[in-house]
This record gives sequence, structure tokens and C-alpha cells, in this order.
Amino acid sequence: MDGENLFYSQKREGIQVDYLKLKEILAGRRRLIRPYYYGTSTSDLGQERFFNLLRRAGYEVKVLPLAEYEGKKFENGIDAMLVTDMLVFAHRDVYDVAVLVAGDGDYVYAVKALKEMGKRVEVAFFDDSCSRELMLSADGTVSLTQVAARIQLYSHSPTVTAGREVIEEEEREVATSDTRLPT
Repeated sequence: MDGENLFYSQKREGIQVDYLKLKEILAGRRRLIRPYYYGTSTSDLGQERFFNLLRRAGYEVKVLPLAEYEGKKFENGIDAMLVTDMLVFAHRDVYDVAVLVAGDGDYVYAVKALKEMGKRVEVAFFDDSCSRELMLSADGTVSLTQVAARIQLYSHSPTVTAGREVIEEEEREVATSDTRLPT
């Protein structure tokens, strides 16, 4: 799952995704090995809480720090890390079907390589956020726009509850920790 792509896509759609529901929808009746989330880290406490929430929901979270060039920060290396893992896991025969949540046309050659290795590749995306070439290269597609009502985060959802537990646990740890320096 390309976290940056999903983050900006859901903002454009005006929804917030429930990641528990998303993994259930994408797995369907298949046995899910493990969902992976690839993103960047800004050392923001809210973002760390989000990553902890994903981990509690069963996601393997892989993050890289934002790169910086001439004073500007940007994502760098996420696509390469995601593709490398997909290819390595395919080579090790860890999975039969990969579901790529992304929209970037840069993934087309990786999808073709995976298919040549005998793997089925499905691409999940919001309709306005996926390149035509990526859709055409996949064995199957899932329009997240069409299932938006089923993956929408609501205040009573298990993900929100789990998120509150993570935040409350971290707040308790901070409140009970001894922050005095040794003398």
C-alpha cells in the first residue's frame, strides 16, 4: 500500500479510510498473509500514533524519513521499497496474489514483472488517482471509489476505538513516566 498515494487520494475523495475495513475488502475470501503500509515519517507524534494504530490492526509498517534537497522536503524511495518487497516476496513464493494499493504509473513495469513470475496482481485505487497504464497492466482492479461507503471511517468503527486505545495508552505512559534527570 502506497501510503502517500492513499492519503492524498482519500483527501480528494473527501473521506477517511478505515484500514481494518480496507484490508478485509481487499482480501475478500482469500487468506491474507499480511498487509504492508509504505510511507514517510515526519517525526510527528500524530503520525507515529497512526503508524501504531496500523501495527495494531495487523499491518507491517515500513517508513522512510522525508528526503531534503535545497531546503525542500519530499518523499523519496517509497515506490522502490514497495516494489523491491513485492519482487522479493514473489521470488520466495510467499504469495499468489498481490493487491497493490497505488495509482502511480511507475508501478507498471513491476506489475508486468510479477505477472511474468506467475503472480496475479490486482490494483486498488480511487478513480481519479490511478494511471490508465497501471489499470491496464493489472490482472484485476478494485475501485476504492465504488466501495468508499464500505471502507469509510466512522466514529463507532473498531479502528477509531483501537486508535483511541493507542492514544490513551501512550498518554498513560507519558503521565506515569519519571522524567526527572538523575543527580
